[in-house]
Amino acid sequence: MRNVGTTHEGREIMALRFTNPTPAASTNATLPKKQVYVQGGIHAREWISHATTQYIAYHLATSDDRKITTLLDEAEIVLVPVVNPDGYVYTWSGDRLWRKNRRADARGAFGVDLNRNYPSHWGEAGSSKFPYSETYMGPSAASEPEVQASMAVFNSLPRAVAALDLHAYSQLILRPVGWTRKYQLHEAQHAAVGDAMAKIIKNVHGKDYISEREIDLYPVSASATDWWYEQSRPLKNLLGDKDVVQAEGEAMKKKKHKKPLPPGHGTIFRPYSYTIELRPSSEWWGPGFVLDKREIIPTGEEILPAFLYFARTAIENVLTE
Repeated sequence: MRNVGTTHEGREIMALRFTNPTPAASTNATLPKKQVYVQGGIHAREWISHATTQYIAYHLATSDDRKITTLLDEAEIVLVPVVNPDGYVYTWSGDRLWRKNRRADARGAFGVDLNRNYPSHWGEAGSSKFPYSETYMGPSAASEPEVQASMAVFNSLPRAVAALDLHAYSQLILRPVGWTRKYQLHEAQHAAVGDAMAKIIKNVHGKDYISEREIDLYPVSASATDWWYEQSRPLKNLLGDKDVVQAEGEAMKKKKHKKPLPPGHGTIFRPYSYTIELRPSSEWWGPGFVLDKREIIPTGEEILPAFLYFARTAIENVLTE
């Protein structure tokens, strides 16, 4: 997809799309493909998130593992490896621990926290109005070109059933939402998938990841994860010319669902939506954002199977309401 947006400093934001031609023998050959969105590098200093999105991209492009090839037969994966290229370049040339983008403020301040700039409860808990703060929310919701670009990519995916934002650090799998303690409609489904991903990760290199709600870590508003979850779409987007009730009946026969949705319900869907905070763990004496390069490949090795489970679960068990 190449250039999907341009930063304050004129750099391109790139997106990649991965899929296979649908096999002619597939039972889903007449249905439009479901879509999964992944992004990394929204916070400049979190280098392992940039590397892990690229690790996923590499394996989607080159692997003959059946879990990957069959997923790409049935779905499209769209991935933005580096949401914040200006900030990332600055961590190499200026401040290694720089977090924000590089918006220049008239008062001499730089940067907006892009993960406090999405139009989802913008300006509420967990963000700052102070331009020098690391959690500065920006002058208005979705004011930043990087956020606008990532939103535009997601909005171009009418069948997106899952979205994932890779961050660092603390080894956490965070589900919506961050702005209220009220449990969301799909809390049970989100919790089950998050818990399963944590087990998959631990089975690779023994690393413990905690699955929890965003709000249980700390209050966050205007994050990508929460904005994605709010984006409901008509269920008919996933069904082509099929009627919703007809499709649910067919799914029941194939045992994809335990029971059909009652009439008058299940007309919209939402994406499974997560933030994963990658290595290292949160011990104060640990390396923090400056992770040893020897941990790049092991991090990718433990996240890839969790991602594949996440994507497969989302396309087979859509969040409807």
